[in-house]
Amino acid sequence: MKPRRRSDMGLRALIIEDESAARERLRTLCELEGDIEVVDCAESARQAIESMASCRPDLLFLDVQLRGSTAFEVLQALPEDHLPLVVFTTAYAEHAVAAFERAAIDYLLKPFSDERFHVAATRARERAGLLGQTSAQAAFKTKWLELLADIEGRSEPPAGQRLLGERQQRFFFLDPKDVESATADRNYVTLTAKGESYLARISMRQLEARLEGTGFVRIHKSLMINLEHVRHMERGPRGSFLITLRSGALLRSSPIYRQRILSRTHLDD
Repeated sequence: MKPRRRSDMGLRALIIEDESAARERLRTLCELEGDIEVVDCAESARQAIESMASCRPDLLFLDVQLRGSTAFEVLQALPEDHLPLVVFTTAYAEHAVAAFERAAIDYLLKPFSDERFHVAATRARERAGLLGQTSAQAAFKTKWLELLADIEGRSEPPAGQRLLGERQQRFFFLDPKDVESATADRNYVTLTAKGESYLARISMRQLEARLEGTGFVRIHKSLMINLEHVRHMERGPRGSFLITLRSGALLRSSPIYRQRILSRTHLDD
């Protein structure tokens, strides 16, 4: 991959990542962009806070889960007079929270491709251009202050608040109540919500654990549904159920999950 042409406006970036290999890859990708200068790298929240004070970067590549700390410590220490753009990076989608959607310009889910990084870099350039306008700067600062108010006093993101889904190279924070079904897709899961499909980079087993105690129930080894979206059910052959969702989708359960469905719906066997 050849270095991209340098633009008229460069960005000074700080990489905050506790894995050395990931830091080096981010550094290389920044260099290939041609107009993103890595001014420093940090392994922990403490190092990142010190570096932000001295380097005053325009852009942060911030891992959500750092060794012995989280991204929240970094966010809480952002100087109000110089708010950098933020691209979150992580290998675990479950660490995302709804607040990130308001303040981050992008979210890189590991492992990400060079092309996906370039999309994030392009968004950073576009946002940096907007920040040259006084009104846009004020609006962006307001978003950050709202975010900091939301997370004040929290030590970690609230579990199960949102599900992170990807569609057309964009990430969406989905409210679980809007998701009608989840289907196993190799090592990941496809979520269906409001007529759209999203790829969630989480296994069916992990998703089931996250949604424990909610309206979701496993009806097949590769399928989970939200009971809030069920229009009606009827008994099928060999102990199965035929389930019609409000969207009109017709699903058939596996007999193996019969007792689980009965216990969750309070039906008689």
